[in-house]
Amino acid sequence: MQNLQDLYEFYLQTKPSKGKVQAATRFLIHICRYFEVASPEEVTVEKYSRIPKAIETNHKNAYHSAIQEKSILAEMIGRYGPRDGWEKVLDILLEDRDENLRQFTLQALAYSVCDQLESILPYLERFKNSKHPLMRQVTATLIAKVLVKKDCKQLRGKILLWSEEDSMIIQLIYDQVRSIGRNAAGNAQVAEVNQWFLNTFPFLES
Repeated sequence: MQNLQDLYEFYLQTKPSKGKVQAATRFLIHICRYFEVASPEEVTVEKYSRIPKAIETNHKNAYHSAIQEKSILAEMIGRYGPRDGWEKVLDILLEDRDENLRQFTLQALAYSVCDQLESILPYLERFKNSKHPLMRQVTATLIAKVLVKKDCKQLRGKILLWSEEDSMIIQLIYDQVRSIGRNAAGNAQVAEVNQWFLNTFPFLES
């Protein structure tokens, strides 16, 4: 992964919707225009951290358009994972003044969390301890969604460690698992995860 074009091509491989592909394509055009380059292949790692500012400049009179493009960027990075220089951009987006964008950026990591747990774990540990209740909630939701879709044993191991110091985050994750279960009756994976929580953590309120 050497440039913005590579990130875009990886994103396409994850089969986003037609609308998202169109939005991502427009985003690349805007970024090339800002950096005065002919191709997103020329937007290399030394320019990555300037991309969020470039978006704001391109949409200086259109706040919501800027947020939409930042969201596309967050999703592209979330699907690829915080690596190869893109983690710096992720950090910038997670500190954005827009609360909804911060939440969306964190949620976007759900796509790659099991495959790249070690690189994503610092974000989960950071925000599970956040002073902002919404970011703690988003972290719990992200973890629950991953657990009910994939047999992510490494993540379960981390949850066991977290329980020794913070029972509240365990309850938050379990509440999200139960919420998913109410809308997925008969789903064996959801039922198994639900039972794992009850068997492992006797203090949970069911």
